[in-house]
Amino acid sequence: MAPNQQLRYERERRSWSRVYVAEQIDLADPKTLGRWERGVSAPRVEFQKKLCKLFGKSHEELGFSLKGFQETRKLACEPIFCNISSPRNPFFVGREDVLVHLYTTLHVNNNAASPQVLALGGMGGIGKTQTALEYAYRFRKEYYSIIWIQADTHEALLLDCRAIVKRLRLRLQEEEGVCEVLKHWLRDHTHWLLIVDGIADLALLNTVLPYEGTGHTLLTTRMPSTGGVAQYMALNGLEPDEGRLLLLRRARCSTTCETTCPNECEAAETISSLVAGLPLALDQAGAYIEEAGCSVADYLERYRCHPAELLNRRGASSVDHPLSVGATFSLSYKKLEQSHPAAVELLRLCAFLHPDAIPEEIILEGALELGPVLQHVATKPLLFDETLSALRRSSLIHRDADTKMLSVHPLVQVVIKASMDQHEQRQWAERVARMLNRADYRRLNSSQCDHLLPGGSRCSQGYISSMHKLSFLAPGSFPADD
Repeated sequence: MAPNQQLRYERERRSWSRVYVAEQIDLADPKTLGRWERGVSAPRVEFQKKLCKLFGKSHEELGFSLKGFQETRKLACEPIFCNISSPRNPFFVGREDVLVHLYTTLHVNNNAASPQVLALGGMGGIGKTQTALEYAYRFRKEYYSIIWIQADTHEALLLDCRAIVKRLRLRLQEEEGVCEVLKHWLRDHTHWLLIVDGIADLALLNTVLPYEGTGHTLLTTRMPSTGGVAQYMALNGLEPDEGRLLLLRRARCSTTCETTCPNECEAAETISSLVAGLPLALDQAGAYIEEAGCSVADYLERYRCHPAELLNRRGASSVDHPLSVGATFSLSYKKLEQSHPAAVELLRLCAFLHPDAIPEEIILEGALELGPVLQHVATKPLLFDETLSALRRSSLIHRDADTKMLSVHPLVQVVIKASMDQHEQRQWAERVARMLNRADYRRLNSSQCDHLLPGGSRCSQGYISSMHKLSFLAPGSFPADD
């Protein structure tokens, strides 16, 4: 006997539990209703009549024939319940491979006994929330219910759960909290998409996600991994051509190079490369161009002269991500200042090195030149790992275990340098120079050295004893003399 999907669909679209339906038709055991829905058994004629009366549907419409279900299901073109408050982003570009991966991964095992969970990870401003939003809108017809929960704090999660439970008109028992009620609802329903946005503590997921049931859960997080809780997918920056398209679209310019001045297209792609394809930075640039009425080439010239100032300017018409790039990174940085001073020191050090190629070995060998905090950390492997973990939890640094290399986003470097005064910048630049002089380059493998060479710096040779060591520095590592 085939499962009666229509009977279950009609019950779930009304947010009715099996217990409630059983009470209405005088059915002693609610589990019997579950067996009818799964096709294990069929209701007697008397119960079929009661169900038809309760739901206001015919026998065919309640799935007592396959034809009724097929015809009625076609009418469900939109989710029955959806609490997404943000409109679809008209400037969203790229991420096609990510969206296809999300869909195929979540749908690969629709008959699983537990919800499918997938996490989108990456640094602030990389587009995690916007990608989740695009997925929800693009594939909304695949779901009966779409539930969005903000989970950057426990209080935010509780607030959203309370609002959802109220909209679903679920009854609260005295001994149950709103999260537990929502969890029970998810367990008893199917074809739902739960998006948990900005989760920083995976333990919060246990408060709303049932261990059994059929549904899809999509997380967004800055954490570098999610263990066994979810399949993890890291988001990277947009490709230069995608970044160019986003910038031109946001600036409300023509989006094709055939109808746009070649210089403008070239400038847009250059900006995309300079910000390493960070969507938030490109959105900010587009907003500035639109509001100031300047050209893309003008913005490029201004950015090269005043990067930190422009990264701190969000734009008056931006509501999807109210914080600027500068404010986003600075917020994470300030939290570290309170909880992990050594992590702050390490991040400052990395701000003066090549963003894509920082050998751990150089830091460990030159630790004596890096001040008492990093000197202490570098001599204790566990403490060094803990310091890097603090930075990785906010996606402020990337660590490659195979090559033993660190990398940091170039815009993080810009923001960190801007947070330091002239004296602090020179102090760290000199520390970096002394650290590099201590390094034994013969111990680095050829791939490490080859990767570092393109990052040459124009800083004064007086600080460093070897021209080869210049390749480890970020451009403009040394501030100009007063």
